[in-house]
Amino acid sequence: MWHLTILTDYDYIFSNEHINRCKYHIETAEKSHIFWHPVLLKVWYDSYKRIRKLNPVWVWAIDDETHNVAILPLVVWKRDYRGCFAKVVLTMGGFDMDYHEPIFTYRPTMIARKNLIYVICNKIIESVSPNIILLDGMIEDIDIEVGNVDKIPCPWCNLTKYDSDGILENLIGRRAINEIDRRRRRIMQEGDVVLHHYNKDNVTDCEGSLRRMLECHSERWPGAFKAPGLHADLVRYGVEAGIVDFSELRVGGKPVSWYIAFVWRDTYYLYMPAWETDYRNRGVGKMHLAMLVTEAARRGVKRLDFMRGEEAYKLEWCDSRDYVFDYRIEGRTFRSRLINALLRLRR
Repeated sequence: MWHLTILTDYDYIFSNEHINRCKYHIETAEKSHIFWHPVLLKVWYDSYKRIRKLNPVWVWAIDDETHNVAILPLVVWKRDYRGCFAKVVLTMGGFDMDYHEPIFTYRPTMIARKNLIYVICNKIIESVSPNIILLDGMIEDIDIEVGNVDKIPCPWCNLTKYDSDGILENLIGRRAINEIDRRRRRIMQEGDVVLHHYNKDNVTDCEGSLRRMLECHSERWPGAFKAPGLHADLVRYGVEAGIVDFSELRVGGKPVSWYIAFVWRDTYYLYMPAWETDYRNRGVGKMHLAMLVTEAARRGVKRLDFMRGEEAYKLEWCDSRDYVFDYRIEGRTFRSRLINALLRLRR
């Protein structure tokens, strides 16, 4: 049987004592992902608490029979009139982070995992009385009644299948490589093409470049919401912690393509790309990605993870596909039913 400890004190959750406990848990777990790293969670929470009424709910769970330990960090979001004053429980990281699967000390049985989700939902309903519970980025189905379920593909590449020296030809083929080389030769007429990575010693120098990256990203995807300060802090503190790789492709010293990626164990997560507007159709994104993939293979990275969404540029580089599930669990009280009915009308 799972027993829960629920932490709600922000100061303790992000104290050195608790952060070290969390880092040890995810570093020693049989299987883990980057998105429960406390550095990322603190950056995300601190950014969103400036614009939303959030309270942390960090769940630790232990199975008395197997002594398996799991974490599932959540928040309570009290929405305003635009959200019909709904009380929403969602995973820390929200829609800015892709995977929210609980991290277990060792892999549980499917029954044990479903039981944990069931126990957590019941405890949250009992203690918080939410109108909505959003559990997104779950890697397996959960056997509970929900209001809505979305299944999202996540393309990735198994780099262990290929020799690192010939990785690009195996992935995208000789014709694509020739096209990248042709475009590189043309762009080199404007200056040297250089891939630059920021590190903990020079990450403070990236402020202007990162600001331009976010401007270009917004021009390309104008509907993508960016919480104030989120990506600046994500890059700064993530690079300092060794879990974020911020790189830019420079032409004649000018950044024209950017990538924010996460680095965790044997996985390289490609999180956010952007390209300078004037260079968008000149192949700099694919050129940049080719360099990153080659570097990753030579470092011994086993999994190149493009995460949620089947955009065309991702599929060209991937040979595998996983799925995540997004769950929306609606409250059964009259108030919850009314709020959810109003929210559906507003869509």
